[in-house]
Amino acid sequence: MKNLINPPKNLKNFPKNLKWSHNIIDYSVHDSYFVNNNKSYFLSLKVFFNFIKFFVINLTKRLIKYELIPLHVRSGKSLNLKFKFLFLAIKNTIGLKTKNFKKFSKNSIADSMNKFGISVVKIPDQDFLDLEKISKPHFDSLLQKRSNKTSNNRDFEDSRIYANRVSSPKLFTIIEDIFEKNGIMRGASSQLGRDVKLIDINPQINDKSDNFWSEIFKDKENLKFPETAYFHRDASGGDLKAIIYLTDVSNDNGPFTFSIGSHKISISKIDDWICETNDSSGFSSTEKNKRFEFSQLPEFLRQKGSFGNDLDPNSNFTKSILESSWKITASKGSIVLFDTKGAHRGGMVVNGQRRVITCVLG
Repeated sequence: MKNLINPPKNLKNFPKNLKWSHNIIDYSVHDSYFVNNNKSYFLSLKVFFNFIKFFVINLTKRLIKYELIPLHVRSGKSLNLKFKFLFLAIKNTIGLKTKNFKKFSKNSIADSMNKFGISVVKIPDQDFLDLEKISKPHFDSLLQKRSNKTSNNRDFEDSRIYANRVSSPKLFTIIEDIFEKNGIMRGASSQLGRDVKLIDINPQINDKSDNFWSEIFKDKENLKFPETAYFHRDASGGDLKAIIYLTDVSNDNGPFTFSIGSHKISISKIDDWICETNDSSGFSSTEKNKRFEFSQLPEFLRQKGSFGNDLDPNSNFTKSILESSWKITASKGSIVLFDTKGAHRGGMVVNGQRRVITCVLG
């Protein structure tokens, strides 16, 4: 495929023999955590039951494949949409088969996804111009949303908005058309082994005023900013994401970065669910009070999907992440398709602005 962009040849694939376990990060000796200090049995019990609550919620979402249910259905208030949500939840849980898969034969995108966990494609100029025109009202709305908050109190959710198929049918149609014409749908379907659909669309803007990625361990004045900061695995299941660059992306304006091969890391389902639970419950935060609560958990529960801020800079895991990290600097009109369970980060803008559309495929 002429429009496929390959990783730099000097990168190493994340090693297959490096397995995930709860001791990837030893929090009992971590300078920023409090495992051995001020142990409170009452608080430990409270934190544990809070963890269990979120674990059950998270497990339920995995069973019904929550992220694969369209946004307008997930958030719908009408009785009709509630019944539709229930139908899709039951269908996903019992695993009703979708239609013929044979038409989704492998292509070079699928080969790249299987080997690296990521595939980067440059779309034709006219496709980009059409998308830029249709997406402009959404970015105008996002700019207005961002202007309502100052940079020192914006969080990640302030950098994006949620489009849905009912209110934004033209945006869904053009992106689906672009994905079909440029092999994205075929590659994603081959990777997941099923008929893939466009689920969610999130226009996103980041600039140097965003600090959600850099404001870590704010109570630790002398802490050196980690090279692996903001690396994480998504707290979701069964989906891929595609990020469409609406602006040229250089080293300074937040290139998406992916650890190639890390999508194949060996991790048990229970460890994966523990990581997702800590991320979705807020226990993964680097705020002092959340770190203290996290420290009260039993040792095997002290693990995160958002692990990058906590890694020992001298560990083999850190070395492997850095040696396999593909920083994707590319021109507007580039699409980054990736496995959300691979280690990745993005939106770390130090100069200029980055505009992207993040799409969920499942």
